[in-house]
Amino acid sequence: FDEFRELFLAVESLPNLDTVFRAAAGGADHLLPEDLQRYLVSSSRNRLQFSVRECARLILKHEGAEDSEIARQLNMDDHSDDHFVEGPLLSYEGFLRLMTNPEINSIMDQTKYYNVYQDMRQPLSHYYVSSSHNTYLTGNQLSSESSASAVERALKLGVRVIELDAWDGGSVEEGPIVNHGRTMCRPCTLKSCLEVIKDRAFQVTEYPVVITIENHCSIPFQKEQVRLLEEAFGTKLYMWPGTDGDDGKKNWAVGPPEWASPEDLKGMVVIRDKPQKKSDRKKSKAALEAAAKAKLIETANDPDTHLADALAADGSTLNPDHDLVQSPSSASSTGSDDDESEDFDYAR
Repeated sequence: FDEFRELFLAVESLPNLDTVFRAAAGGADHLLPEDLQRYLVSSSRNRLQFSVRECARLILKHEGAEDSEIARQLNMDDHSDDHFVEGPLLSYEGFLRLMTNPEINSIMDQTKYYNVYQDMRQPLSHYYVSSSHNTYLTGNQLSSESSASAVERALKLGVRVIELDAWDGGSVEEGPIVNHGRTMCRPCTLKSCLEVIKDRAFQVTEYPVVITIENHCSIPFQKEQVRLLEEAFGTKLYMWPGTDGDDGKKNWAVGPPEWASPEDLKGMVVIRDKPQKKSDRKKSKAALEAAAKAKLIETANDPDTHLADALAADGSTLNPDHDLVQSPSSASSTGSDDDESEDFDYAR
């Protein structure tokens, strides 16, 4: 029974709550009313003000005493706190019950936990967003497996920012892969991750999913990314309309005045990309040289293709002399060879 009890408490306990209890009890295995009073006042930064008598009532209640027993022990006619010096005692199990009681701890209030009551019409950048890192990994960062099931698990937990590291696959037809690069991790396809996001994105909440793509793909594979994203999400894929320039054309060098709100983006998938490092731009150049140069340039300049939209959206052009995508970020490079100086997040 003792082993079962320890297992049950380990499963039931909130993270680090045992440490909190031991600190409040001064290393003892119980809290006195005065200890509980001190803890409630200090942890709430004086917002909670309980007398020793009230703390004794809380202890009795969360240790399972009946109302009649609570009234008897408190002896309501006696206003002195002297007889609470040695008890009642709050055990760790009672402390768990008290901390998960919504009357004491508002964070446990089910009506607030399961219902959005905050103002969700502010710009997206005004909110803390539940995010994940290398979402696709099923285990450690060095030798585990990349899998769409890990992305599915994150979405079921309510995560709203999914990170996918995209790399060139075996061929454009096979599509990009998702993997933790330069490690022993095993890859999965980008398509499988997008399909899971399509199916699971809004099961927990309708608020937007942001897909961060750490993009290591060459231009042909980036073009395939565009096709896969449009195929998976269709009208749910958020497309920023751009800024109208003075000449009547879209000025892609000017970003939006502010982010759309979570309310505006309900049911939408937002793509967050980052510019390539120098090493990846060299890889893009090699891939372009391997392709049919004339055909690729013709495709890039064709306004009916997704690639033309993707390049225009980034203010980029395809330079026939260099076979390299020229973007505002690369054109303004300081000339440093330090890849890390260019490895910064970029939200489109």
